[in-house]
Amino acid sequence: MTKNEVKIKSTEGKFKPYLLTAYAVFFLILLTQSCTKKMPKYPQTFDAQIITSLDPENVEVNSKGTWEHIEGAIHEAKLNAMWAVIQTLAQTDEEKSKIEANKESIFSEPDKYVRIEGSPKRTRTPDGKIRVEVKAIVRKKLLEDYLVSAGYIKKREEIIEVLENPSIVVIPDERVKNQNWIDFGVSEVNSYLTTKKFEVLNPETVQKLYEMAQQVEAVEGLPQDLTAKIALAIGADIYITLEGKFEEGRVGSDKTVKATASLKAFESTTGRLIGSSTGFSKELVAGPGKDRVTLAEAIRDAVDKLITQIMDYWKSDLKKGKQFLIFVYGDFKDLSSQKDIIDSLKAISSEYKRETATSSLMTFRVWYKGQSDDLIFALQDELSKRKIKLAPTMQNRKMIQIKTEKTM
Repeated sequence: MTKNEVKIKSTEGKFKPYLLTAYAVFFLILLTQSCTKKMPKYPQTFDAQIITSLDPENVEVNSKGTWEHIEGAIHEAKLNAMWAVIQTLAQTDEEKSKIEANKESIFSEPDKYVRIEGSPKRTRTPDGKIRVEVKAIVRKKLLEDYLVSAGYIKKREEIIEVLENPSIVVIPDERVKNQNWIDFGVSEVNSYLTTKKFEVLNPETVQKLYEMAQQVEAVEGLPQDLTAKIALAIGADIYITLEGKFEEGRVGSDKTVKATASLKAFESTTGRLIGSSTGFSKELVAGPGKDRVTLAEAIRDAVDKLITQIMDYWKSDLKKGKQFLIFVYGDFKDLSSQKDIIDSLKAISSEYKRETATSSLMTFRVWYKGQSDDLIFALQDELSKRKIKLAPTMQNRKMIQIKTEKTM
């Protein structure tokens, strides 16, 4: 046996740990892949409902999830909770299409936006799958910021600042305007709207709202509804009516209280209903100040639901401009004098509608991309071309009264 042959035999008999390490890694990879449970990548059942707004940044959602195993069911419940909130954020067809096209990316990190409170309620479906029901807290503001930064939706502030923030006034429903909680309730609605970047027109007290209606009482052609007159007198684009009620109960030996808040939003120049919502509070043990706590919770819940409807209206109106109610006084006994006014408005506005016409008064709703001052100056220029003199008699941000006179 040669020296070289001995070396070869001794090498063949040695332990080779690097080969075992490679085999072990390969085996572990296969084992991990076989044991990994399949999870839903985006909502499958869309079974979730927003319960209440906890504050401007967080909402509570009742969510259900269904999957082959418990982990997947809880995961799908989180995805469904995200979906319920996203439905309130994506408001246009374009935004909804972007959400659908990018759903795998959007729903890839549910734990970043959703946390589960309490233990899931677990049942089985007829086909053997597991269904859970959970109380989910969704970080709505964080989710909205992500969708905006990714370009899937537009930031609400960007939309409403294209022309001017929609100005809003909150007015108590006639049935509750004298109740002792009403000033607090109106203040709560105003405060929540302010956090959402709306322009809130807020007289010091509710009583002053009704006093303002007297300023326009003599104007012909106004809506008969008192709340619409208040909104026009203050110059609001939208007015919201508030109604609330408390319900007392008992749990064991404890007295309890819970509240309901009902809101309706109207377009000021016509009084047209553009949205309504009802908010609910949790039931609390009764005590000093607890009625206001429950009312504030119910109001937040209602306002959050109503904002989406207001924004749907505002987005559609932005395309045409801001609405103004114009009262034109003059001598309109012949058709040519009426035509001069109509042609002038047609020349400066995106759209107009004549509401009333008499021999001395014509009333118009006008959509104009600018402020009321800009509208008057533009109208004055057009009327001067037709040898008509214009004199404003009353003006605010929503309503304009002018007198016209033919010049030689």
